[in-house]
Amino acid sequence: MPIISVNGADLYFETSGDDGEIILFAHHLLFDARMFKREVDTLSLEYHCVAFDWRGQGRSEKTLGGYDLDALLVDVINLMDALEIEHAHWVGASNSTASGVRLAAQFPDRIQSLFLMCPSIEAASLESLRFIEPIVYDEFSKNKPSALKKLEALIFGEAFRAAPENTKFVQEQMRRIGELDAEQLTRTSLPIFRRSDSMHYLPNVHCPTSLVSGALDPLVSKNELQRVCETLTNVELTIMEGIGHHPNFEAPIEFEALLRRHLNRARHT
Repeated sequence: MPIISVNGADLYFETSGDDGEIILFAHHLLFDARMFKREVDTLSLEYHCVAFDWRGQGRSEKTLGGYDLDALLVDVINLMDALEIEHAHWVGASNSTASGVRLAAQFPDRIQSLFLMCPSIEAASLESLRFIEPIVYDEFSKNKPSALKKLEALIFGEAFRAAPENTKFVQEQMRRIGELDAEQLTRTSLPIFRRSDSMHYLPNVHCPTSLVSGALDPLVSKNELQRVCETLTNVELTIMEGIGHHPNFEAPIEFEALLRRHLNRARHT
């Protein structure tokens, strides 16, 4: 199992592809690098793809601390240095979008472009915290089936969940989430849910940026998307109709097409 020690944590990572431009794939909370397997498998024919598990998640080391956004940013820079990655395109999902923004703003020479799926740039609202935290911190440990049912409705769009051909896939993803350790989940998620706002970094982001969000995503504010677009100077926004929080799962062909369009735009910018 490929493991590299950076910033006091052993991080799991996978690399594939030729010696072309590099894409860094950053998963979001509750998942790991496998969430981008389809994209890595196809894009590795043209790009050098690197996918990793954040500290405390997936197959990476479960450390006692280091889960705030600034510490995670140091993890990424150290990972890039260790793998001798001079610069890369950033493909981030949900909470990993804020990390991408901070990287691009503070290390503009290291991030060629940002492809942000279901962006979460602003600090979480009190309303959203009052809703999600009891599910993750209390219900997940005391009544896991109930918590998983609620999380499933947040993660996947209703139409996708209702389609019989998706039942096995959804069940497998929820099985993996159900196997997460409740104490470790609290340790990793608390700094993410209560993260500081990242909007003030946006004026310093100048690389090509694409935002992709599902129209039915209950976790992404359309007003926030608008504010992000109004602040960035080189940005494209795509709202995918009928899609929830996981466009890459729910509409993989369309999602990959958007990602390829973004990479082509970045290459010619």
